[in-house]
Amino acid sequence: MANVFDVANLFIQIANQSEDDSITNLKLNKLLYYAQGTFLARTGKPLFSNQIEAWTFGPVVPEIYQKYKVCSNTPIPTCDEIDPSVFSEDEFDTLLDVIREYGKYTGGTLVNMTHMPERHGATL
Repeated sequence: MANVFDVANLFIQIANQSEDDSITNLKLNKLLYYAQGTFLARTGKPLFSNQIEAWTFGPVVPEIYQKYKVCSNTPIPTCDEIDPSVFSEDEFDTLLDVIREYGKYTGGTLVNMTHMPERHGATL
């Protein structure tokens, strides 16, 4: 099982390789929420063991927030090296689906989406 930092690093790396996208702490935490929910729906198992808390601006993994709070609301410029072999095929496929579906939205849009009752159970 990958850990939450592996998942975060993959999302950051993908976003930073795109000319059109950037990823902030806010957006990253929302993507982690959708990744966890999607993987749970598909497999019945959690993607990572960290707790997701309900904060004012939506779901947050406190450990990720703390790591990247120095970036404030600016894009996260770099991430730790990732080893793709830490992901199972199901994990990797889910993460790619989540970044394709939700990565196109801004952090603010994702906040709004996570506050809409019908979106809480959304899966891909």
